[in-house]
Amino acid sequence: MGKAIPVHLDSFTWETKGEAEAAFRAILHDARYAIYDRISDPMHDRMLRELVERHPEGLTKLGVGIDHFFIGRTRDGEYTMARSDATGIWLQRSDGEREDFGYLAAIRQHSPRSRAKEGLRAAITDRRTDFLESRLGAGGPVLSDLSREEIVNHSDAQVIYIDPTWEQLTYRFAQSEGGWEEIELDTGAGRALIGSQLANKVLENRWLEFFDKNAVFSLASHDEAVRRPRSDETAWRGIAV
Repeated sequence: MGKAIPVHLDSFTWETKGEAEAAFRAILHDARYAIYDRISDPMHDRMLRELVERHPEGLTKLGVGIDHFFIGRTRDGEYTMARSDATGIWLQRSDGEREDFGYLAAIRQHSPRSRAKEGLRAAITDRRTDFLESRLGAGGPVLSDLSREEIVNHSDAQVIYIDPTWEQLTYRFAQSEGGWEEIELDTGAGRALIGSQLANKVLENRWLEFFDKNAVFSLASHDEAVRRPRSDETAWRGIAV
């Protein structure tokens, strides 16, 4: 049996694809949402917006921008022969166009953007861990940098980036490299790889230098972190050179 393959989004991680599928299936079957209801929970909305990046047709799905997600009937899309009670998660773009999202394809496959982000995230794991351990081990109350409220359960603490956000950091670095497709990743060369990794030390060092000049670690509770509105990745331009 092969090793479990985790699913990483900007703000969420699941240890297996099965766990990720279950999390999004729970949104689809949430009792708060009837047919054609807007998916209104901020955490659900953030999960879906981050998952769009992973979809192999993510740019097409995104189009001019996503206004919201909703519960739709499967038969309203390409699968006209679907059962009458079959439902799925749909998105409505800013121009009013609607499309079946296909969240399973996004979980089971990868886009160049999501593979690159996974590699960038893996490269700074030690930095994130050191920051988290230093904050939790400093003594005294552990306060959220968002609300200034105490994070009582330390296992609930999550490392975040406020200004710039993780979306903004990774987007600007990718632009400096020529785009997401230009961030070369390790193919394994016959080795079994779990998750994406940057291809070489030269690229990794460029990323770490960029990260260390621009990133500011912060701390928040998990609930605070995942309910933040998603930032405009293009809005930050304060690149250190």
